[in-house]
Amino acid sequence: MAVIFIHTNTDSTNMQAMPPAALTITQRYNDRDSFTQLLTRVGVPVPAIEKLREDDFVSMQSLVTNYATDVDSFISYLKGINKTYAGNARTRNTRFSPIVIKRLSAILFHFSQSVGCIHCIPNIENIDAGAFPDLCGR
Repeated sequence: MAVIFIHTNTDSTNMQAMPPAALTITQRYNDRDSFTQLLTRVGVPVPAIEKLREDDFVSMQSLVTNYATDVDSFISYLKGINKTYAGNARTRNTRFSPIVIKRLSAILFHFSQSVGCIHCIPNIENIDAGAFPDLCGR
């Protein structure tokens, strides 16, 4: 069982303000801003976040719905984006670094296992880059 540490991110470079505390865990799971903040906290560059949005991955639920049973396909999808933008200096920040790919695949695996096996939605706000020493596996 993976333990996820709660880490408060005080970095002022977040793309958006924190969502209202009134949102439930289920609402955050479906919320675009909560997903964007998660991606920002784990080090995904802004152009890469915009690429995910263009491909209709606007919430954690949309990601889990599409790739819950095949995390390796998600990894291939991210690597495919890297190949598409490899030769273009203007879109260099659209690329996903190997570290970010590992982080995103670990998050996807964690959520898909939690939702699919345990029938529990993790709190998306409790995950940031500091949580990864304890997210083992993928």
